Amino acid sequence: MSKSEKNFAKEHALLFTILFAIVAILASFVHLSKLWGAEGQTFTLFEFIGPLPAAILGPFLGILAILVAKIATTIYSGAPLDYVTFLRFLPVLFAAYFFAKYKDSSKYSNFLQASIPLLCILLFAIHPVGSQAWLFSLYWLIPPITILLLPRNLFFRSLSATFTQHAIGGVIWIYFVNPGTPESWLLLIPLVAIERLVFAVGIALSYMGSMKTLHLLKNSAIFRLRTDAPLPSHQPHPGKKEKH
Repeated sequence: MSKSEKNFAKEHALLFTILFAIVAILASFVHLSKLWGAEGQTFTLFEFIGPLPAAILGPFLGILAILVAKIATTIYSGAPLDYVTFLRFLPVLFAAYFFAKYKDSSKYSNFLQASIPLLCILLFAIHPVGSQAWLFSLYWLIPPITILLLPRNLFFRSLSATFTQHAIGGVIWIYFVNPGTPESWLLLIPLVAIERLVFAVGIALSYMGSMKTLHLLKNSAIFRLRTDAPLPSHQPHPGKKEKH
């Protein structure tokens, strides 16, 4: 994202915040595949665009747009707005923050991005069910590895974000939603690999599409600031002399 496009997004932050919230709400109703282990729940198109607003608008406004979208879709679907529902908002909010701050120059930010998935592994492993399916949580080593060892890259950035989301979601699920059985978690291991690779590719492509759209908008006649027009100046009328 170029500096000029970043400034353009900041100048029209309110408009883009509202726009992203609307797009996120609509994407939440486009169902893609079944959510394994959760009867009647599915993954939606929102999985492909969830982290993007924070990368374009900045963490605060981006997370605000996501939160508005999640609350709106929850109310529309008739689901209760209880503490479990709000807990289940956390994975995408963290993923959005980490996608925006991926390989930030701040050592604190990099430490935070690497430590949260590691903490999730620990929390999963000490759970009575998770301790018997700890192999499942090794997926969550991917974000620390990409952040600390691999080069800055859009695919790795997307992969780190989606596995961070998966890590936080996995811990919330096993502690507050449905612990399941060790066998059920272990059976998900091959499915998670396919699922998260698809999501990472989808996030990367969505980000590239968003950048292209932002570039086109910045240079459109509606938004472009015209600086080529001559400034008004005082010109004497032909044939007349100026009075002094």
